[in-house]
Amino acid sequence: MAASFFSNILLITFIGPDGFRSFLTFNKEKKVSVLTKNSITHIIVKNITLYVRRYDMGIVDELYQNKIFHVSSEELVHMLQSLKQKKEAEITEVKEKIYKYEKDKRAKEALYQSLSPLRKLFAARPPSHHQAVEYLVHVKERLRKIDKLRQFIAKIDEALRHLENGSFQEEIVLPASIVEQLKIMQETGDQLS
Repeated sequence: MAASFFSNILLITFIGPDGFRSFLTFNKEKKVSVLTKNSITHIIVKNITLYVRRYDMGIVDELYQNKIFHVSSEELVHMLQSLKQKKEAEITEVKEKIYKYEKDKRAKEALYQSLSPLRKLFAARPPSHHQAVEYLVHVKERLRKIDKLRQFIAKIDEALRHLENGSFQEEIVLPASIVEQLKIMQETGDQLS
């Protein structure tokens, strides 16, 4: 049995029960055609995507154009969705750290402002350039990390849209960062349910 893709048609070649080569085609309109030696049969299928999603596709690294591994498109969608969930959870975690830092900073500032002028004079307060560096470390760097994570999620969303578009394909080209994460997930079997 062999499978080939032509634009939006999946063509499967197999030897039929009569011993002759037969063809099974799936098109985008969810119409299945069986071509045998003597007849052509057309069948309308309600949900062709179940079959198509089970078809193995190759994952190709965008940077090196190497085929990394094969996985069914259904499993790839699940892996990408779980990777997206992990990255969204990471964004939430980073936002909580920023919020905690700013809350602590506001509390320290409120405490300092509540001091009498004489106590303010003797209070140990870090210089403004130290506060600026602290802000860079605790807020700016974390905001950059959030931006990178959002860009990564946008790439995942683009790949998911491409997969769920319904077009049949033998391989999909993904950015190197996503391929690296997928390899780690596949090796460790680490997936969210």
